[in-house]
Amino acid sequence: MSSLYYSVKEIKEKEHCGRDRAYELAKSLPHEIRGRDIYVFAEDYDSYYAIKREEAIEKCKANSIPKNNIYQMRKFN
Repeated sequence: MSSLYYSVKEIKEKEHCGRDRAYELAKSLPHEIRGRDIYVFAEDYDSYYAIKREEAIEKCKANSIPKNNIYQMRKFN
């Protein structure tokens, strides 16, 4: 059974970022505060990640090099 929430520590591990960036991201998404801890709803983080992934794919497609480019075919040994 998967968790309904992600803690800031889990977001930090998933994003491979620092504590400050993880807190910034957690506060920008819908979250719940329990005591001194912030918990982000898993659905919201997963949809954020899906959007981030789609943007990365589009960026890669936009920056792709044509296959007939001589610099791509040339080997440097």
